[in-house]
Amino acid sequence: MPVLSVIMGVYNCPSQKMLVRAIDSVLAQTFSDFEFIICDDGSENDTLKWLNEKAAEDERIVVIEGGENRGLAIALNMCLERAKGSLIARQDADDYSDHARFRIQVDFLREHKNVSFVGTDCFVYDKNGLYGEWHRPEFPSKHDFLFNSPFIHGTVMFRREVFDRCGGYEIIGRCHKYEDYDFFMRAYAEGFQGANINKLLYTFYSEEKKNFVSRSMRLDEYRVRRKGFKQLGFGINHMHYTWKPLILMLVPNKLLNWMKDYKKNSLMHKQSLSLKMYKILVNRNSYIKFNYERYVNSNRAKHNKAPFISWVYLVKLNCDSSVYDSREYSR
Repeated sequence: MPVLSVIMGVYNCPSQKMLVRAIDSVLAQTFSDFEFIICDDGSENDTLKWLNEKAAEDERIVVIEGGENRGLAIALNMCLERAKGSLIARQDADDYSDHARFRIQVDFLREHKNVSFVGTDCFVYDKNGLYGEWHRPEFPSKHDFLFNSPFIHGTVMFRREVFDRCGGYEIIGRCHKYEDYDFFMRAYAEGFQGANINKLLYTFYSEEKKNFVSRSMRLDEYRVRRKGFKQLGFGINHMHYTWKPLILMLVPNKLLNWMKDYKKNSLMHKQSLSLKMYKILVNRNSYIKFNYERYVNSNRAKHNKAPFISWVYLVKLNCDSSVYDSREYSR
């Protein structure tokens, strides 16, 4: 019986090259005691054919035909029903993992008995190549869920008991998204603790058209937030975080897309420039270093402590912190 079960849901993967790269990144892991369960969620192109071709090359791959397209939550639950491992790892079909990812995560869970699931940081790419990095808090608390999910779903490895107690993924609303955000909040409500390894062990595909957020998706996110925040024990003082998707519905999508595109195009340049300026300041004056770090820490805590957040601030955070977006349907 394998120690680890890797699960993946796939629907209409846009290219064989992308799918093969994702699968090969799993097969090339330095930790090899795993089974790889992939559910085709009713693809209408050649995705199932490509999957069967890869399954013929490696006996660790198990392909499930899901029939009609019913969403990622159902596809992953079908994988979980077949999974035999005491550990469960996620992998998305348009992303790829560092060859050492599983080994590092398995070792982490063995060393941290109080942690029930662990994710990682990741690179971000689109059709033009790498354009940024997404980072997560090392040991998220329930307050880290207020703005968005503090975990990147495709990077996470779970202990099997988390699914046994929480009951798998749930279908949320009409759009069948946000299953990860909902699941992580339910896990925390059950008393499980998650963590993130602050290493770039995953490469995530993020494209503007793919991340378009409709009004129905905003409403679904609102429902997920209302339910999850109640389970986590948040009261009226945190109500403005529940309203975030409703407020964003009032902002034109063209404006949001422009702000995100501007942020994406300037992200790497800003990170490089900020690091250079910070190093210069630190070398010249330790007092400036202290005040710089105090500003960063206070700015990070601002949305956790403020009793009210302006609409402009919410829109800015939505663009600047798109790394916390769990609405991507990355399969």
